[in-house]
Amino acid sequence: MIELEERYYGYHAQRRRLVKFSDASGNVYVWFSSAAIVPDKGDEVEVTGTVKKHDMYGEVAQTVLTRCRVAEREPVAA
Repeated sequence: MIELEERYYGYHAQRRRLVKFSDASGNVYVWFSSAAIVPDKGDEVEVTGTVKKHDMYGEVAQTVLTRCRVAEREPVAA
């Protein structure tokens, strides 16, 4: 997670963050979030959202998401 510059709407500031995820297959997902709660580095979460676009950053293919909802994954019993 990377803190971005706030956006101002009149007198109100909106906090923004860049959140990057990767899955077990090595796919990279990017979410520009203004949500109050976002996952911390290393958290395993389940994410649902809308695919905004597929993009390249350097040589890395990534999927840009929007309108994401994050649900923490239930621990797996051993």
